[in-house]
Amino acid sequence: MKTSILTTILSILSFGNVFGQRDCEILTHYQDFIEVTKIESTNNSFLYKQVVQKKHKTCFSGLMNKDPFFFNYLLENFSSNDANMQLLQLKDSLALRIAYLNQLKKDSLYNSVMQTWVSKTIEKRKPKDKVTEAELLNIAIKFFTITKIDKNGNITGKVCGGLNCIKQTEKVRQPFLEAFTFSSILKNYEGKTYSMLNEFKKGLMQIQSLNLGLDKNEKLLRSQGVMFSYMYNNEKLKSMLIAEFKRRQNELPFILVN
Repeated sequence: MKTSILTTILSILSFGNVFGQRDCEILTHYQDFIEVTKIESTNNSFLYKQVVQKKHKTCFSGLMNKDPFFFNYLLENFSSNDANMQLLQLKDSLALRIAYLNQLKKDSLYNSVMQTWVSKTIEKRKPKDKVTEAELLNIAIKFFTITKIDKNGNITGKVCGGLNCIKQTEKVRQPFLEAFTFSSILKNYEGKTYSMLNEFKKGLMQIQSLNLGLDKNEKLLRSQGVMFSYMYNNEKLKSMLIAEFKRRQNELPFILVN
């Protein structure tokens, strides 16, 4: 009798889990955490899309609220802009939002990225990827970019999720490593324990003190190489990434290995 009752309870729980997962299919819940608006200026207009924190509870609000920077990076860098021109013609903000979300549900790359994240974290149907510290650092350093050298030989740099060296250096894109490293840098950009801005400034000062070439284009490439090396060997960056991983590992689709 006890065995029969236990079997019945397990069956109910199992059914409840499956039902919950179907109800919380990521593809049908983009509206719970994604907003889009049209930004217009005198000479230009563009779509501003972002992952936002929500007060009301939804299937994914808890996880999205914990780390909106991570998911915003995925939205910005792994979703298509092919339909933007048509969407910009829409005048009504609600119509724009509905059309954008419908378009996003057809976006094969973005859907694949988000469904992979769900299957490796929430559902645990797929094993998490194994990543080394060196692999994390290799991606993280690409966000510390030397943007230009002026006529006086002074270098300028920027830390940015859009303007970076990922596309020029990585043959195979790794969405989750990119999102994790950039969001970690952003969260600790002017932090008390880890200030990535200060570390970047130190790197810029070191590069400025070196004679890296008379030709500006050559000097720009060499400066970027030196910045990569400087940040790769930066203990503050390494410690920060490890600390962020330990804090957020339950929501990440990879594990850190030696």
